[in-house]
Amino acid sequence: MVFLHHPPWSSGEHPSSTAMRRDFSPLFEQYGVDLVLTGHDHNYERTKPMKGDAVAPAGTRGIPYLVVGSGDATLRPFPGAQPDWTAFRDNTHVGYLDVVVDGGTLTTKFITSSGTVRDSLTLTKTLPAAVAAPSGVSAMSADAPQGPTYDPKQLPEFLRDQKPVPPADTLESVADAPEPVPATALEQR
Repeated sequence: MVFLHHPPWSSGEHPSSTAMRRDFSPLFEQYGVDLVLTGHDHNYERTKPMKGDAVAPAGTRGIPYLVVGSGDATLRPFPGAQPDWTAFRDNTHVGYLDVVVDGGTLTTKFITSSGTVRDSLTLTKTLPAAVAAPSGVSAMSADAPQGPTYDPKQLPEFLRDQKPVPPADTLESVADAPEPVPATALEQR
């Protein structure tokens, strides 16, 4: 799975980044990436499985690209008709993407703020057999140190008695800055 900000495939206000697609998609295909998750556009969109610059032919492996930019930013209209490479898109529901990997099955669900699943995708693949550990060695040794635990009484001094940090995701912090007004428009005022 790959995470990017600028989407190689998007029909939103900020269109597909063809530079990202040209530079990275061949690597994703070469190294067997199963899914690409992006943001940037303020909407949700899932492509059909893509290969190169087109929808993957039936019976061949392709990579779905998802734009997940609808997590509480101001949603924006799609500037044009739905392209043939788009499997699903939504610019009217605020939501998030739930991703679950269980063995060789990856499932994504676009869930709205009301809890409705608007879109889902399931990818499956056969995993390679587990590599056998050398005899006498287990994957989890009984004398392995325990992982970290959280105990608020054991916080470092500089972290104790701090005021709560305000949430970062306010409308002001996630909204794009207004577009500059062209000089000619200012002169006409």
